[in-house]
Amino acid sequence: MPAEPVRFASRVPNVSGGLVTGTIEQRTDWGYDYNRDPAVLAENNGFEYALGQVRYMAGYGAEYQHESTSFSLALLLATRRLKVIAAVHPGLWHPGVLAKLGATADHLSGGRFAVNVVSGWFKGEFTALGEPWLEHDERYRRAEEFIRALRVIWTEDHAELAGDFYRVRDFTLKPKPVDVPGRPHPEIFQGGNSTAARAKAGATPYTEVDLLKDAGPVTLLGPVEHGGGGQNRITAYRVVREVSKADGSIGRLLGHHHLWNWAARLVGTREQWEHVEAEAARNRWFFGGAVNPRDNDVVVRDEGGTLVLTGRKTFSTGSKVSDVTVLEGVLEGTIQLVFVDFHLGIAASALETAAAYTRTRTRPWLHGGHEKAVDEPYVVDVYGDLTARLWAVEALADAVAAEGLDRFWRNVRTHILHVPVAYERREVGRHVLIGELPRPTWYS
Repeated sequence: MPAEPVRFASRVPNVSGGLVTGTIEQRTDWGYDYNRDPAVLAENNGFEYALGQVRYMAGYGAEYQHESTSFSLALLLATRRLKVIAAVHPGLWHPGVLAKLGATADHLSGGRFAVNVVSGWFKGEFTALGEPWLEHDERYRRAEEFIRALRVIWTEDHAELAGDFYRVRDFTLKPKPVDVPGRPHPEIFQGGNSTAARAKAGATPYTEVDLLKDAGPVTLLGPVEHGGGGQNRITAYRVVREVSKADGSIGRLLGHHHLWNWAARLVGTREQWEHVEAEAARNRWFFGGAVNPRDNDVVVRDEGGTLVLTGRKTFSTGSKVSDVTVLEGVLEGTIQLVFVDFHLGIAASALETAAAYTRTRTRPWLHGGHEKAVDEPYVVDVYGDLTARLWAVEALADAVAAEGLDRFWRNVRTHILHVPVAYERREVGRHVLIGELPRPTWYS
């Protein structure tokens, strides 16, 4: 595949204080006359884009600000080829209004309008304008819905969208943006470095994999003498579980990495798999796999010592970020334990987030007789039940990974069932919600 050409963009200093945070006096100017000349200079020197900032009030020294969409239109009309990107906050725009403005700007500039959807970090702007301030991940979820609305309005007649943040009903935009070959609609950019931002963009997690390599989980199972951690699979699966609490997608990649790293033991000689595992630890290889049990259409031929693989796979896990991609079957049952552990991580994180919401925002039932939701018996019972189920599956997963210790887990479960389950759930629920430890009894 031919490589994508490198494209350059410049920043538009349409706010006072320059483009950096600091006390050193900046030489840029926020006015139009100053910004027009750098835009023309950038265009004449091969820059393809210019990005205008969005600020509505003073922040990091930006005492004066020009509004980004109107300022971008001025720069578009001052240039001939430069694409100018206007940054916008979804919380302060309706997508239909921006789509209309963007279509007009696109026609006036000959198809050079673009938008950068900024999920927002400056709470003061929203509160000063009387708009609600959402939590971090909710802001990104709203931005994703905003982008979907822009796309459908720019490309379809009788556009419809019934989302959590925006409603579009039988809306037809005319004129649509300029028909530019290879461009279905004006370009949409977005920024961010969090899990929510990457999920919204569907971005390939190159940075996250590099962090896993630097932090050690990638070489956790590798031989110590070659730079690996020398740990066992139980520890590796627990690490997968912890990573999945923060990001289930990355946890899944890590789990499959450990699986494919171990796959050489299934099909190779001892000399072969020891060589693979040593090289993987030494070079911090990240493994991916195009292994789908339902596919049998890849043909492998031995052509004089060279293996040639011909065919296709319907999906691949981790191959885009991997150093080594495995095309091989896996031992039945092993992959299921990987699934269990990254699913456990996701479930644990969801439960922790829900408990935090209940502690801080949930109101008690009006006629329940309790001042706080964490004292509601039904709420406590639900959290106790869900947490106990999670703990039970975690214990079972650890036992299965230990190969043969599941009988001890069963013995413990039999012992604790001497206490009525409802009371056990209540103790667990109060511990999860308010940190209360059970009072010791003969049945503790």
